[in-house]
Amino acid sequence: MKFKNIIIISLVSILISCAGIGVNNSSDPDKKLNLAHGAMSQGRFVPAKRLISEAIEIFKSQNNQKGIAHGYIAYGVLHKWDPKGFNKKIVGASFDLEKSKSYFKKAIAIFEAEGDSNGQAKGHFGLANALRTREACTHYDLAIKKFDPNGPKFPINRRFKDFPSMVKAFKNEFCK
Repeated sequence: MKFKNIIIISLVSILISCAGIGVNNSSDPDKKLNLAHGAMSQGRFVPAKRLISEAIEIFKSQNNQKGIAHGYIAYGVLHKWDPKGFNKKIVGASFDLEKSKSYFKKAIAIFEAEGDSNGQAKGHFGLANALRTREACTHYDLAIKKFDPNGPKFPINRRFKDFPSMVKAFKNEFCK
């Protein structure tokens, strides 16, 4: 009897973590991307991937290039995420640095074409984190160079006061 209960509880837990049960939904593609980032931070990669895909489709139907680029940033993060401690097949993690780098590069190209320097900064920062080589240092520098403190704001790690200080901290850590 106890074994049966353990199996049922385990199956329900897996379904909740993978299927997106308990993940809010929205028809707003920007909100979908925010929800996807939240899902990734909880190790819920299946719903995150679905939300990113849905957001990009909406952005494409609106011909919103910057929105598509933000979706590519989210895909870059998704594929860069290494879910240590999770069974990758169960949580649907897509750890693939080549895909991650490709999505960040696509995002940078779109932001460049759109003249969005802060989007470029965000893309270079993500690409630097995915590269894990000395080339990353160049992209950290580009992230700082492209960042416009008077431009559109975007969320950053709460441990840092602003985007440049976050980038500099990462550069100091990984470009010794």
